[in-house]
Amino acid sequence: MDEKEKKMYHFQMLQQNLEQIKQQTSLIVKTYEELEMSKRALDDVKILKKSEAMIPLGAGNFLKGTIENVDTVLVSAGSSMMLEKTPDEALKLTNERIEEVKAALNNLAQQEQMIQMELSKLQPEIQQMLAGK
Repeated sequence: MDEKEKKMYHFQMLQQNLEQIKQQTSLIVKTYEELEMSKRALDDVKILKKSEAMIPLGAGNFLKGTIENVDTVLVSAGSSMMLEKTPDEALKLTNERIEEVKAALNNLAQQEQMIQMELSKLQPEIQQMLAGK
């Protein structure tokens, strides 16, 4: 593989990495948005009393139900495990998760910036090589 092929291959690999980072960022942004919605809902739980609610089943389907107990919240602990927490404890865990997601987003943004800089550096070199064939 000559120098031109190496640079073009490296350029293509960087573009693929950049696309993967953008996809990861998109997924993590969705997670962040869900956590923010959960945070707002947990704030609202503190003022709820026994009330009617629409329980989401997914894909726009809901059950009509009644919220009986607002003193405990079921929090996912992974692998189909749930833990009972107070609304304040659940809110604290949600805030911790939000901070973790923000850190991941910052990390991805830094990686994206580094790749963009390297692509910007390589692009004129490759254009020059291709023009000089």
